[in-house]
Amino acid sequence: MSRAIHSLLTLAVTVSICICLPLVAHGQGISSNPEAASIFQQGLDAYEDGDYGMASRRFQIALNSYPLHDKTTAAWIMAGKALYLAGDYDDAADILDDLIQTYPASRYASEALALVTYAREMQMAGSDRESINLGILLPMDGDARSLTQSIFDGIHLAVNDFNSSPGAGDLKVRMVFRESSGDSTQTTRSVRELVDEDVHLFIGPLYSQEALTAAAVAEQERIVMIAPLATDEEVSEDRDYVYQANPTLEMRGRLMARMAVTGLRHERFGVIAEFDNAVSERMAEGFQDEIRVLGGEIDFVDLLPGSNSWFRLQDRLIPDSLLNIDAIYMPIAGGNAPTLVKGALDSFDRMGVPVRILGNKEFHDLPSKSQPSTYHTVYTTDFLLDPENAALELFKLRYAGLEQGEPTTLTYVGYDVTRFVLQQLLGERDVRKALDRSGFYQGLGVRINFAGGHVNEAMYYLRYRNAELEVIR
Repeated sequence: MSRAIHSLLTLAVTVSICICLPLVAHGQGISSNPEAASIFQQGLDAYEDGDYGMASRRFQIALNSYPLHDKTTAAWIMAGKALYLAGDYDDAADILDDLIQTYPASRYASEALALVTYAREMQMAGSDRESINLGILLPMDGDARSLTQSIFDGIHLAVNDFNSSPGAGDLKVRMVFRESSGDSTQTTRSVRELVDEDVHLFIGPLYSQEALTAAAVAEQERIVMIAPLATDEEVSEDRDYVYQANPTLEMRGRLMARMAVTGLRHERFGVIAEFDNAVSERMAEGFQDEIRVLGGEIDFVDLLPGSNSWFRLQDRLIPDSLLNIDAIYMPIAGGNAPTLVKGALDSFDRMGVPVRILGNKEFHDLPSKSQPSTYHTVYTTDFLLDPENAALELFKLRYAGLEQGEPTTLTYVGYDVTRFVLQQLLGERDVRKALDRSGFYQGLGVRINFAGGHVNEAMYYLRYRNAELEVIR
């Protein structure tokens, strides 16, 4: 079983996924039992189909009806998991306790102990507390598993914080996990399963294409969906129940334009973007649209024929024509974006015109601070950690207890988005109303402000000055 799946299952989340178990439960030399193996497989089939009641019964038959065999401890741990996912926390804790006591050296002992802890937590939560059912819709295929593990770790920590907070009062959060997929049929089915589980809202999926599929179903079923990463504006466009916690590409351009006009007091602009690069073009379009809304002027727009043109901007621009420009917006994107940023700055060095440059997150923390300082470069980014934030250090210490290594950007995203949502529900149980009335939120690494809409409009603004990097807003 992969570490990601192991961790998800031990983090007390309702999940329906395929698993792979070892062929030998206690070590080499233990005999197999074909009949027990057949019943064990029936349990796996039921588990994968989400029939946890049937699965727990088949696993317990494989465990209790035969002498020791090579599936004994595997059946034991799986019976506990199935009972947990069926909501039978008492029996889950008891059967897993028995496993730990009987086989303390089993490879499953630490996993069983973790799951017992979560089962006991659910028992202590008590049925007298009002439940918020939080759906989690994330991919489990291929390389996506590690991404899912990272964001889920953050979600889980935020839920634990909420459930243990005195401020939560009579509220508790119950997590319900379902798998998203590049297959639209699978994603659609998963969203409908979340609806059947009476979730109040769900977080996910990760990618824009899956999010588009999920958003259509969420809107139809009138269930709130919060996409944590998707940047395609069509995900939430013209929808009442779908929100995007990550600013869309268009919004990123608009936010840079607002800073340029209202913050930096500039009026005249140039725009350089890469043709047929959807990310670069869409940000450039958002910037232009917002500049015009704010009464600014776009003197020129240059769409580069390819990424190599960033290294030869002096061949496309006339230096004297830039003298009356207040700033040039250059949304650079692509796998080699840092190299392209350096190439663009080198081009301006060769032109010798100290015009202000406006950029996107690819301009963040460049190796040389003096070169972008020459152009008073200002840029936006959607994620930033403050090393002096005491809450950040506390989070890192708590995360270390999960033994997952260092928290990733996705871990912080999962934590911040979940914490933001749950905080809104303290005063308003209607999720849509709560989100529509929400204000600015400063997380550990993410800022969120829907500003009455459905797309996050909060980012960080930084500038290079005197060979140093500083946050200006």
